[in-house]
Amino acid sequence: MHIIIFSGYNQRAVISFLRTLKQCGVIPSIIAKSHDDPIFKTSYKNQVKAVRTEESLEKNDIISCIEKIKMQTAHSKFLVAPSTEALNRHFLENRSFYNLNSIEIPLVNHDLYTEVSDKKSFSKLCQSNNIKTPKEYFKFDNASLPIAAKPIKYLSDDGKALKPILIYNKDDLRKFKTDHYQNSFYYQELVIGQSYYLLYYFSRNGRSYKFSQKNIAQQAEGKSIVAAIPSKIHDDPISTQYETLFCKIGFHGLIMVEIIEDINKNEYYMIEANPRFWGPSQLFVDNNINFFELLLYDYGVLKEEPAPGSTDLLTAYYWQGGISLAKKEGLGIVIHSPSDMKKNHTEWKKNDVYNRTDTYKIFEEELGYGD
Repeated sequence: MHIIIFSGYNQRAVISFLRTLKQCGVIPSIIAKSHDDPIFKTSYKNQVKAVRTEESLEKNDIISCIEKIKMQTAHSKFLVAPSTEALNRHFLENRSFYNLNSIEIPLVNHDLYTEVSDKKSFSKLCQSNNIKTPKEYFKFDNASLPIAAKPIKYLSDDGKALKPILIYNKDDLRKFKTDHYQNSFYYQELVIGQSYYLLYYFSRNGRSYKFSQKNIAQQAEGKSIVAAIPSKIHDDPISTQYETLFCKIGFHGLIMVEIIEDINKNEYYMIEANPRFWGPSQLFVDNNINFFELLLYDYGVLKEEPAPGSTDLLTAYYWQGGISLAKKEGLGIVIHSPSDMKKNHTEWKKNDVYNRTDTYKIFEEELGYGD
């Protein structure tokens, strides 16, 4: 089975996956989003076998790209990396069509995927399994600030992808009411505390693998993580609750669950789940707990089961370009754990996701070198 990677979105995860494939001796084919795709600034540019002609995901355009890959590689069966939410949903909605063309995506069925990925339905699922979620306001006007406005479904009625919006004050509230259709969202108390990612791979034969990270800093407004360190929280009872839930519903594949620890209440709250590649994937790759290898083995790309790595490496994750880009956009950075940020100061630049030989041009560009 030949690996196909759609580049141009969730790019840090895509790069981490490409590094894993190189380490495993697997040569994939990349479909670039356009001729401006940053993949052409990396050492993986020669693996680009096709470039999309449409910005949106269109079946005919994708099949045309894959036909080009067939001609260049002589492969006839393909496994698509589940790298972004839009990509995953497109392939799930058109699964029968792509299966007829010998194209597979390593995901559960459409209904289960959306139940876990859509924020409202997963929140309900957690509540019914005694997993704590933030207080929900059933009437928007009764909500006490600050709140998180979360999309009920991934797409609005007019087909636009929706993202959570953090509302801290009355100005934020007025802007939200002006810019958004309120019935597309539901509203929760904004939990303040330490953010963690619980990371899992559930194989199709019922085995589960886990790791976790403590989020140290991220772009404001709940955007991308820019600094994180490994955590042991996946060994705590809170993780067992999620493991039990995912096994109960028959989930398999990659999934990340964000939880926040409310220190005042000494409780954890589920924030969201993402059943796909996640941005800071380089953290688990560098720490030798490589979920990508588990996926490749699960689908027969790797013939030998990956050996579990040592959990003593404890390599940090850092994306300096994410800090630079946030500042350029006027977003700023939220520090979740100032003590950890200071303590790991010497580790950050050393572990930068892009400050490496295969992606150094992206690193320079994001930091504005040469401007």
